[in-house]
Amino acid sequence: MSKIIWEGVYKSFKDAPASGPGFSGEKWIQNSLEKINAVRQGASKKVTVLSTTQYRESLLPPVAAIALNELAGVRILDFGGGVGFSYYQVLHGLPHAEKFEFHVVEVDALCKVGKEYFQDEQHIFFHSSLPREEGLTFDIVHMGSSLHYCEEWEELLSRLCRYQPRYFLFTDLPAGDIPTFATVQSYYTSRIPVWFFNIAEVINVMKRQNYDLAFKSAYIARVLGQEREIPQDNFEEQYRLGHTCSLLFTKRNSYD
Repeated sequence: MSKIIWEGVYKSFKDAPASGPGFSGEKWIQNSLEKINAVRQGASKKVTVLSTTQYRESLLPPVAAIALNELAGVRILDFGGGVGFSYYQVLHGLPHAEKFEFHVVEVDALCKVGKEYFQDEQHIFFHSSLPREEGLTFDIVHMGSSLHYCEEWEELLSRLCRYQPRYFLFTDLPAGDIPTFATVQSYYTSRIPVWFFNIAEVINVMKRQNYDLAFKSAYIARVLGQEREIPQDNFEEQYRLGHTCSLLFTKRNSYD
């Protein structure tokens, strides 16, 4: 049997027993710094096409390029973007990076690390809550492996859609032809409540917000050091997801 990462099936976050610092803990911050350092090293190479822009990692770089081709500039909101994991991928995929803003929404501890790490960068900004500037809009909202950690996920999507993004992208979303349920994810000394989603529910929530599904694909994640389906041998078959997914939505009538 594979190592158990998620355990239990619950109707809500309140029923799922949580413990430990989770994504504010030292282990996650240290791993985040190691990951962003590896990305920065790759981004520093003097080549035309950098390895930091990878289709397997996210669809965000090509979506940003399409948006920039359509608009005078592109402003991205990356919800749950860690210490700026996707920043270099997008930055080095765009031919006109001077017309680019990248806003990360994260927990306080990661925002502090991110601001310090990118203190010399002019295109990236960190927020510990959703920006509330009156009239503020984003061209792209990206949620990379983050929606399932949000208890009131439908309300969150509603709030994010108020920024009127032309594109709304989910990467590594644990959604499929399964019932929606909450479970507990083990991360070193932490136990973190998470959702697994029925994909039709997510699509319908976005549809009610005036967004239509434009693209869907399996996301090939690296789990426990291997590219594989996520390990759920300890779950009944009806709850086993297989691969997570990437979903791209476009705003209805965005070209009218």
